[in-house]
Order: sequence, then structure tokens, then C-alpha cells
Amino acid sequence: MDSLGRRDPQGYYIVVIPKTNTKVLEELKDRVEVIDVSNDRILIRSKSRRIILEILRRPRDYLQELVEDFVEIATSFAARIYGKRSSRYKQVVKCIGETVKDFD
Repeated sequence: MDSLGRRDPQGYYIVVIPKTNTKVLEELKDRVEVIDVSNDRILIRSKSRRIILEILRRPRDYLQELVEDFVEIATSFAARIYGKRSSRYKQVVKCIGETVKDFD
């Protein structure tokens, strides 16, 4: 995912995203250039590697984002309650990881 490939002759990275990710465009519309919009795909151009990686790493839907937020909150609370070095904390993190794998 970190290898974006080469840039075009003007120095821009070009990315094709599905039409369902219009939320990404609304948030980053001042930092990217929309080149082409077809029925199911959007072509985006930007000089910033960081912005392109941010677009590619976005969760696909709100449910995946909700699961990721839950995992972060549960892991943080477990670390505060049990301490990061305790075996109980490691058990909680392992259980959460297995549950998320089953979810996918």
C-alpha cells in the first residue's frame, strides 16, 4: 500500500477510487484535484504523497470505522485498568483481535 508507483510527468500522483467514497472528496476537496468522474470511479490527482496515502487508507464504510473506534477505545481502557504490561491486558487485546477477525 505504501508503494504508490511513479508520478506523472508533472509530478502528480494519480489515484482511482470508487464512486462510493464521495465522503473522501468532501473532506479533501481543497487539497486534491478531481480529473474525471465516471459512473463508478473517480480519478483524483495530487502532488502530496501523504494525502494520497490518507485517501487509500480510509475505511471503506462507516461500520468498519465504528469497529476500529471500538477497538481503540477498548484497548485504551484495558491498558488503563490492567496496565500495559499485565497478562490480563494482553488477554483482552487478543480477544478483541480475534473478535475483529471473525467480524471481517
